[in-house]
Amino acid sequence: MINEIKIKRTSKNDPLEEDLYTPIKSITHKYKNRVLLLATLKCHTYCDFCTRERKVHKSSYKTFYDEGLDYIEKNKEINDVILSGGDPLTLKDNDIERIIDRLNNIDHVKIVRIHTKICSHYPNRVTDKLIEILSKCKNLFINIHVSDLSELHDEAILAIRKLRSKGFNIGSQSVLQRSVNDNEDHLEALFNNLLFEGVKPYYIYQMDKTDKYDKYIVEEKRAIEIIKNLRKRMSGMAVPRLILDTNKYKEILA
Repeated sequence: MINEIKIKRTSKNDPLEEDLYTPIKSITHKYKNRVLLLATLKCHTYCDFCTRERKVHKSSYKTFYDEGLDYIEKNKEINDVILSGGDPLTLKDNDIERIIDRLNNIDHVKIVRIHTKICSHYPNRVTDKLIEILSKCKNLFINIHVSDLSELHDEAILAIRKLRSKGFNIGSQSVLQRSVNDNEDHLEALFNNLLFEGVKPYYIYQMDKTDKYDKYIVEEKRAIEIIKNLRKRMSGMAVPRLILDTNKYKEILA
């Protein structure tokens, strides 16, 4: 079914060409078995390198996830749902609970992933109530976004420990940035500290090309060199997969 979706690209600032795979506003459906549900367009913080800068809003609180949940319910090939945005954990507790309840009632959904910056940028959001709500979700994986050691501060570590104490599976995603974290010493410390807190370093992305922030892009050759060097210096469990997204959606596993 996904191969039948043909939607004209609507924005020049769409480096991943997500608009081509957007059958409705809140859904990106690039792969047959999984979808990205944009639960909100609001974030805790706004990254310079954001590939959805054309969509996110820095002030308005708006939800439009119900239509996306209807889409998931009708498409039985979907077994993996990624809650993203924006940051889904900027939503109010009752919205998060409503999404989780809906997903729990869809038999063909087997995996739910939440992508968030909550630990680094709003650790106080990890409340007992939020944990109670998240605990209701079947087979939940939480992927925290952390690219720099400064984001792994004391409050962030406490938030991670609180989530881990309740048994949540936590991974991390990072973005490789020139003159920020593009050296082995920095990344070794970041990924080791994450793993020591029970967080599995999952992905590290080469920054996608945008109109404004190409100066931060690390060249492919250097990105691959960094990962190869890290593999010699640390546990394989601590080394994330390097993802290089090109116009052809080619994934290079260094």
